[in-house]
Amino acid sequence: MAESIDAQARGVEEAVRYGQAARAEVVTAIVTANESMSQSAAQLSRTVVELVARAKEPVALPAGPELPAAILQQARPGSALNA
Repeated sequence: MAESIDAQARGVEEAVRYGQAARAEVVTAIVTANESMSQSAAQLSRTVVELVARAKEPVALPAGPELPAAILQQARPGSALNA
């Protein structure tokens, strides 16, 4: 009977140790994930700030293409299309 109780006690001790080790792994995974998410959020914030700062600067557009004379003539006031 004493051996049975002793065996049960050892089983409980092993189960507790296993549970503690498993919990430590889960806690480590949670901490790692939290750090990763924080780093990602910080990088995203920096990117957004950079994009907003760039958006405040005027955009320099290239010169438009040279239009044919026929199109320019139609665009003048008094032309047949504008009458």
